[in-house]
Amino acid sequence: MCMTILKSDFSIESAAACALDYLRKHGPASSEALTDACKDMGHVPHDDRAFGAVYQRLSREGRIKRHGICQRRKGHSTSGGNIWAACG
Repeated sequence: MCMTILKSDFSIESAAACALDYLRKHGPASSEALTDACKDMGHVPHDDRAFGAVYQRLSREGRIKRHGICQRRKGHSTSGGNIWAACG
């Protein structure tokens, strides 16, 4: 279950649990949508780029997989974003 935390208390482990829970409940989502959802649930890091480590850990552990790519809403003309899905 997700809970509100302070910015100084942000942890990869709790954000990963929240992201995985979100994907299981709502299905595949882009990195940006997933980051925004986690932030709305209180997982707010000092910088949004901290979520890259969250998704990398979940992917490496085989808990999420890349489901596709999409056009980014943020990122100022950078390449496409990933769409993630929960495994299993």
